Amino acid sequence: MEIRFSRARAVCASSTHARRVPRVAAILTLLVAPIFAMAAGVSVRMDHANPASTPFPSDRFTRVDFSQNTFKRVKLPKPDCTVRPSDCADIDVINTLDGF
Repeated sequence: MEIRFSRARAVCASSTHARRVPRVAAILTLLVAPIFAMAAGVSVRMDHANPASTPFPSDRFTRVDFSQNTFKRVKLPKPDCTVRPSDCADIDVINTLDGF
């Protein structure tokens, strides 16, 4: 008799669970739908002429180099080397690294 009772209880719990799933799904849908509606007007604005507005990472600061594993090498622009010589030396070292 104890076994029948536990089976009946399991069936009851199962049917309760089956009723909850659609409710939870409906609630989640109602909560998430406004997020997608707000994102509908969103677009990516970027200007390839301005490095600050391009996505990262990108190949903007790389060049082809077949001696590297990725066939790319970092190529950063240098500042005025007469004003900032240590920055130019640092960029020279960075420009020898493998691109991503």
